[in-house]
Order: sequence, then structure tokens, then C-alpha cells
Amino acid sequence: MNELWTLLRREIQAETRQKHVVWGMVLYTLSTIFVCYLSFKQLEDRAIWNGLLWIIILFAAFNAVGRSFDREAGGYNLYLYTLAHPTAVILSKILFNVMLLALLTLLALVMYVLFLGTDVLTGADMLQFIVGLLLGAFGLSAALTLISGIAVKSGNNMGMMALLGFPIILPTMLILMSYSANALAGMPWGENARNLLLMFIIDGAVVTLSYILFPYLWRD
Repeated sequence: MNELWTLLRREIQAETRQKHVVWGMVLYTLSTIFVCYLSFKQLEDRAIWNGLLWIIILFAAFNAVGRSFDREAGGYNLYLYTLAHPTAVILSKILFNVMLLALLTLLALVMYVLFLGTDVLTGADMLQFIVGLLLGAFGLSAALTLISGIAVKSGNNMGMMALLGFPIILPTMLILMSYSANALAGMPWGENARNLLLMFIIDGAVVTLSYILFPYLWRD
């Protein structure tokens, strides 16, 4: 456990030393929202509002998580390989990416509402909606972190990320969009519980697979 928190602190410190990268992610997200604003001005259709938000979050996730293993090269890679347990490596990266994408997601939601209006939020269960966003950030981060680890071994990180990522992410996105659409419509928690349970199952399955499979990938 100490090893996990040490690696997590290292991830945070490494990211804070590269502030231009963090601001680049923020700028990418805000620019995408601004383009949506220029195209639509104000959205009153819940389905379109919900779909556009998830598209923004999805591509922000690829942009943020796709570089998870970029720093693991050369001497530092050998250092981790020698001293760190592979499960601590992958879990620390998942936790860091979850925190990063959760912050980007909440920022995107705030700016999205400011630019595209709040008409669709009338009658919405915002707590339920935000829970869905955070669970989505968790699931996307966990899945894309594992995929990034696989892709970096191929030497074509972003290409393999896209090739492997979308088929795996698609079922997750379908559930997330259904859940968030129901939350926007004000559906009670009990009636939306099936989608919530499916999200918990998928998130748990992805973390479990990462825990089991990554050591074989790391030692390869």
C-alpha cells in the first residue's frame, strides 16, 4: 500500500512539473466546448445536450490518459521494473488518471452549462447526473490506462489506443449515456438503478482485469 501511494505522489509531482501539459488538456476541453457554443449557441434538446457532453468527455479522456506511459522510458522504466510491483504501477496510474479526468469532467460540465445554457437541466436530478459523470470518468480512465499500457508496447501509442479503445469503450458509453439521459429527465434513483449497477460492475471488472493482466504485460 505504501508503494502505491509513493507512486501516486510521484505521478502527481511529475504532472505538476509539466504545467504546460495540464493547461494543454484544459485548453483542449474548453476549445471543444467553445466550438460547440459557436455551432449551437444554446441547446434545448436533452438528447443532443447529453450526447455532446459525453463526446467532449470521451475525447478529453483519450487526450489525458493516452500519455499515461510516455514517461516510462529509458532509465526510469528500468528503475520501476526493478523496484516496483507491477500492480502498484498500474493502480497508481489508474488512480491518478481518475483524479485528472474527474477534474476535467467537472470543469467541462461547468463551462458547458455556462456556454450552452441550463434549459435542459429543468427537472433534472443533478446529483444523480454528477454521480454518473464521475463513474464515467472512473471507468474511462481505468480502461484507457490499461489500453495505453498495451499500446505503448506496440510503439504506436495513439494509433493503438484508438484501435483498441473505441470497441472496449463503446458499451461503457452506451450505459453512461442512458444513465445520464434518465438523470436529466428526472428519473428516480430506483428506476435508474440498473444502469448504475452496470456501471459499477464494468468499473470493477476493468480494475480487476488491470490488476490481473498488467503484471504479465509489465514483465514482457
